[in-house]
Amino acid sequence: MAPATFHLICLSRPMEPEVLASKLSGLNLHSQPIWVGKVHHWLLEPRLSADALTGTGNITTKWDYLLVGPRDIPEPLRLEIASSWSITANIADDAQRPEIFSDQLLASAPSLPSGWSSEDPSNFEESRSLDDLKLSLATKSRLLGSHKNVDGVTVKDFARDFGSSHQGPVVVLNLLSYAPGQRLAYLEGYVSGFGRTVGPRYGSAAICFAPGVSSWSSRAEENCQGLHASWEDVALVWYPSIWHFVKMLDDPDYARLDREFKTGLLEDNPLLCCTEVKTVQGG
Repeated sequence: MAPATFHLICLSRPMEPEVLASKLSGLNLHSQPIWVGKVHHWLLEPRLSADALTGTGNITTKWDYLLVGPRDIPEPLRLEIASSWSITANIADDAQRPEIFSDQLLASAPSLPSGWSSEDPSNFEESRSLDDLKLSLATKSRLLGSHKNVDGVTVKDFARDFGSSHQGPVVVLNLLSYAPGQRLAYLEGYVSGFGRTVGPRYGSAAICFAPGVSSWSSRAEENCQGLHASWEDVALVWYPSIWHFVKMLDDPDYARLDREFKTGLLEDNPLLCCTEVKTVQGG
């Protein structure tokens, strides 16, 4: 285990993933991120660190990329950044080999039932959104870069639009804060249950689970404001597609886990949908 920092960055000008990958590939190995993602949407918005993560003005912060790796953002990229937020936690050594994940996982990804694809979303459209869950197809979040007074879109609406153009894997950033003394209960209840049931059923896999958050960039400011709840764990969770993710939310076993283990155990668990940016490791 070694510390790694998860950097959310907002760029001062547009940069295509291929351009970013090229910039990063020129760095020496110790300066390169171990994982890079393009950010798309808050599936579940944060309540903790909300000002830092969604912005203090009238416009929701439009994060561009997520970089996981060294504490410092590489200097060539630092000059391109308008704003950033970071959180540092421990990460397992095998998370430093991202090339082993997507290709192998895709080869064994489970198929979805009919009606859950961009070609045929009929059963997806007919699915019932449960509004009593912490996260469901009915959960609303504001689009990145949108005005905060505008009503958000549901997970179902986002998946319909995003899934029509992106057929490949998605990776969900999880930030985890627990009610006092409830971390172990959540890990043994929800995380363990998820890993035995709905996770494998829809091809979910943890790229990394990073326990023991040591700091985040807005912590001092939040403590001064009297906000003392802490982020404790960070995770990156892979899904074969956004369709697999939303079909999982439609599963009764997921609803049972959500109802049984999230209420009362979690302070906050925002989820950010990303897609991997392939980089070439330098020497």
